[in-house]
Amino acid sequence: LIYVIETQKVLDLKVNLMASYVIIPQTGFYDETQNILLLDLGHFRISSKCKKNLPQLSVGSSTMEDIRSRAYDSFDVQLSSLQFLYSQPDGDWKSARKQKRSRLHILEPVDLKVVFSRAMVVKDSFMPKFKMFGELPLLSLRISDNKLRSVLELVDSIPLPESKPAARSTASSANTKSRQSFTPQLAGRKHLSLVDQHSSVIFESCETISISSLGSQEDLFYDAPSSPIGDKAFFPDNPLPLRYADLGKRANLVKEDPPKNMSNFHMKFEINELSVQLCRLTGAQEVIVLQLDIEGLGTELRLFTFNMTSNIFLREICLKCPEYMDSEDKQVQLITTLDNTEVDLLTLEYIKADKNGPEFKSQHNNTEQVIKVMFSSLDVHLHTEALLNTMNFLSNLLPQFTKKEAGPEELPTIPEEEEEEEKKGEMAVTKKKPSKSSKFADVVNLRVRADLRCLKVFIRGQKARISEISVEGLVTDVLMRKKDLEILANLKSIVILDCNKDALYKKAVSIADKQVFAFRMVNYTGATEGDAYLDMSKVDTSVALEVGCIQVIFLNKFVSSVLVFINNFQKAKDALTEVTVQAAEKAASGVKELAERSTRIALEVHLNAPVIFLPQSSSSSNVIVADLGFLSVKNRFIKQPFKNNTAIPPVVDKMTVKLTDLKMYRTNYVNGKFEGETQLLKPVSLDLEIQRNLSANWYHSIPDIEITAHLKPLSLILCQDDMIVVFRALSENLSETSDAVQPPAVLPTADHSSDSVSNRESQGSGTTGPASTGNMVVIAAVVETQKHTKLKTTLKLDFKFDSMTVVLHSPNENA
Repeated sequence: LIYVIETQKVLDLKVNLMASYVIIPQTGFYDETQNILLLDLGHFRISSKCKKNLPQLSVGSSTMEDIRSRAYDSFDVQLSSLQFLYSQPDGDWKSARKQKRSRLHILEPVDLKVVFSRAMVVKDSFMPKFKMFGELPLLSLRISDNKLRSVLELVDSIPLPESKPAARSTASSANTKSRQSFTPQLAGRKHLSLVDQHSSVIFESCETISISSLGSQEDLFYDAPSSPIGDKAFFPDNPLPLRYADLGKRANLVKEDPPKNMSNFHMKFEINELSVQLCRLTGAQEVIVLQLDIEGLGTELRLFTFNMTSNIFLREICLKCPEYMDSEDKQVQLITTLDNTEVDLLTLEYIKADKNGPEFKSQHNNTEQVIKVMFSSLDVHLHTEALLNTMNFLSNLLPQFTKKEAGPEELPTIPEEEEEEEKKGEMAVTKKKPSKSSKFADVVNLRVRADLRCLKVFIRGQKARISEISVEGLVTDVLMRKKDLEILANLKSIVILDCNKDALYKKAVSIADKQVFAFRMVNYTGATEGDAYLDMSKVDTSVALEVGCIQVIFLNKFVSSVLVFINNFQKAKDALTEVTVQAAEKAASGVKELAERSTRIALEVHLNAPVIFLPQSSSSSNVIVADLGFLSVKNRFIKQPFKNNTAIPPVVDKMTVKLTDLKMYRTNYVNGKFEGETQLLKPVSLDLEIQRNLSANWYHSIPDIEITAHLKPLSLILCQDDMIVVFRALSENLSETSDAVQPPAVLPTADHSSDSVSNRESQGSGTTGPASTGNMVVIAAVVETQKHTKLKTTLKLDFKFDSMTVVLHSPNENA
C-alpha cells in the first residue's frame, strides 16, 4: 500500500469561478422601477490538497490507519457568499451584496466547505472508494410577512411560455425513422489489414455454424474465467464454443473468491447552526415573531456492496417568541432542549441490507430494513398568548390567491377501462404470488423502533403555570414480515402535576406500578383461509395488553383551569372534533366489516383498574376513594354444532370478563400521604360472559350477542360522618372552579305564559266537553295480513344479583 501511495500519479487541480448572480424581475422584464429577486451564486473554488508537508510513511513507524488515510486524492471545494435578496426599486442591492447582513437579505451569505477524496486502491474493503465531508457553519434565513407576500406575487407575475403543439413534428420524425429503418444503406467497405482479414474470416466462419450444432445455451454464452487481477476479460480468448475444449477443467477455472462487502461511498455533512426568523413589519421596522434556532444538524451515509447505513442527528432546538416574556423576565420558548447537553435530541438511523449478502443473517438478523428513531429530552411550553399570536400570524402569512388556486382540473384522469385492466392485472399478480414458495419466509421486511426517553409539556396561562405533563420511557417496535405484522409498545411513566402554588394535591395523575402499559398485537396474514378456518386455535389477530395501576385525583378546580386553556383554541378544538367524528365513522364501518368477514381476534387483557381519589375540596384532607379493582378479559373460539352438512360450521366467540376487588373507602391526606382507611363498600366481584355469534349473517339458532352477568354479594357500610363527607365532596368539589374561569352568560328568560295559554287551548280543543263543537273525525286504516316470518334474537341479557346489604351505624359504633 505504501508503494502504491508513493508511485501514484497526482492530479493538481485548481478551479476558480468568480461570483455570478441571477436577477429575477417582476413581470419577467428587467426595469429599474420593478421589484427584483437576486440570487448570488457565490465564489466557487476547487483545489487539490498538497501532500508535500505531510510526514514520510514507513512500514515500522506508521500505523495502518495513517497509511489508509494517505491513500486518497483529496480536493477542497469551497463556495462562499451564496445569498438571496429581495429589493424594491428604492433599494441599493449592489451595496447589499457586499454586506454580511442587511434589510434586503432573505438568505444571509453562506460559506460551504467540502472535501472530496478518491481512493488509490479499490480492493481494500476497509477503504471507501469515495469520501465526501462537508460543513456549513451558519445557515440564516430572515423574512417578514410583507416580504414573503411580495416574493410570491413577484413569482406569480412572471408569464410562463406557451407550449406549441408538436403532433406533426413527432409524426414526421416517426415516418422518417421508419423509412430509414426499411431503406437499405450502401457504404464503402474499408480495406482491411491481414490481421483484421484473418479475424473477420474466423468470425464469419463462426456465423455460418448453426446454433443447434453449438450445444446448449450454457456452452454458447459461457463467460471466460476471471483474470489473475480479478476482472473478467471483455473478449474470450477462444471465439469458438467451449464444448470443443476440455470440459473437465471448467470446474477448476470457475472457482471465484467469496463476495466481499466493499465500501463504495462515505459521506458526512453537518450544519453547525441554523437560524430561521419570521418577522412582522410594523412601520419601517421588522419585529421578530418566531425564531427557530437549531444547533448541530447533520447526516452520515455509508454505501457498501450489500448494505447501506444512514444516520441523521439533531443536537439542540429552540423555538422562541421574543414578543412575550415569562414570569422570570425571559423570552417565551415554545420548544427547548435546555436540559439536554450530553446526548443528541434526535437520532434517526436507517439500515438497508441485501438478502443475498454474506452477512445478512449474522450481522443483520435477517432484517432487510431497519429504522431507529430516538428522542432524548424535549420540553414544550404551551403559552396561551404566544400560541394565539403565533397561530394568528401563521394563518395570515400567505396571501389569499395561493389558497384558492390549484384546482383539480389539471390532474390527469385515467379512463375507467384502463383502471379496470390495471386492477385485473394487480389481482392476477396477487393471486399468483401465494402459489410461489419463497426461501426468505423468516425474513423481516421492515423494522421500525421509536424510543422517547422524556417529554415534558408545560401548560401556562396568562398569569402563571397551570399544569406540567411528563411522559417517560415510551418505546414502540413494529416488525413487518411476509407472514405477520407485530406491534409492541411500552410506557413506563406518566405524571400530571398541578402547578398552582397553593395546591394541596400536587399530583393529579401518577402511576403506582412499574409501567403504565405493555401492548402487543400480532396480525397474521391468511391465518384462517381455506381449511385453517376449521381450526379454532387459528386467529387473524392476537392482542395482549397489561395496564398498571393509575392514580387519579379529581379536583374540579384543576380540571376547569385546563378546560379554560383548551377553550382558547376554539378553531383547533373544532378541527379535532371533526377528525374524531370521521375516525369514529371509519371505526364503525371497520367493525361492521369485521363482523361480516368473521375475523377472529384473540384478546388477553389484564388491567389494574385506576384508583380515583375524590377530595372533599381542594383544601380539605377528607378523601373518598374508589378502587376499581382488577379487570381481566380473555376469549376463545368454538364451533357451534350444526345439523346440516355444510363445509363451514358456525363459529362463536366466547369472552370472559372478570372484575374483582372493586371497593370504596374513606381516607385522610396528611403530609403528602394517604393515611387510614374506612370501608364504605366491601370488595365486590362481577363476572361477565359475552357470547358473540360470528356467523350471524346466516346462522340464527342462537342470539347474535348473549350476555350473562353475575354480581357477587354487595355490602355497604355507612355512618353519619361518611355520608357527610360523600355529600360535601359532591357539592364542594364539583362547585369549585378556577380563577380564570369566566362566569357563564345568563340566558334571557323567556315568558312561558303565552306558551302555557296556547297549550291549554290546544289541550282544550282536543277534549270532548260541553264547550267542544260537534265535529266528526273520519279515520281510515289499511290492515295488512300478517306474514309468517322466523324471529331472530339479536341480544339476550341474563343478569344475576346475589344480594345487597346496607349497614347504617352511628360514629361511636364499630363497623
